[in-house]
Amino acid sequence: MYEDIDQGTQNQAENARKEVRWCIPVPVAISCTLPDGKAFEEEGTTEDVNPSGMSIFLPAPLKKGSHVQVVIRTDGFEAPAVVIDARSMGLNMHRIRVRFEGSKKYDRASSVRKYIYDPSSSSWAGYFEGGTYYNHKHEAHGKQEGNKVVSLDGGTDLFVKRGDSYYDLRGNFLGRLI
Repeated sequence: MYEDIDQGTQNQAENARKEVRWCIPVPVAISCTLPDGKAFEEEGTTEDVNPSGMSIFLPAPLKKGSHVQVVIRTDGFEAPAVVIDARSMGLNMHRIRVRFEGSKKYDRASSVRKYIYDPSSSSWAGYFEGGTYYNHKHEAHGKQEGNKVVSLDGGTDLFVKRGDSYYDLRGNFLGRLI
């Protein structure tokens, strides 16, 4: 029932780019000094993340070429970066893509928020933080008990863990922890 995904297909999907890209929402803080000398500080959420950079939704605009500091407080990550793309997504919503400067890389291994992530579909089924499972709406929804994830309100089975992979109760692959 719970068939392992072919490792070759898995590696091919993960390595189709020079670096793996995870489409996950990570809370970040961006700061810099603007050309007019004013301090800029905004909090946003990533659209996607890779070891060398990320795409971030921010309420305030930044210009391409701006040098910023990226901080992910929950992961203890901080790195200087340069804005390589900046686009307005509508009123009070901007998407910026940053590339980390120097040799600094973002590593999911140190993250306190572990997503159940399927790289073949670039989707996540939820995440674990502090021993609690949170759904797509960021609501506390379950907890790990042995090889199962059970609901917080009644203990019913939600998912099954086999090795480092998670499956729904019908045996469909949901993802691996990243």
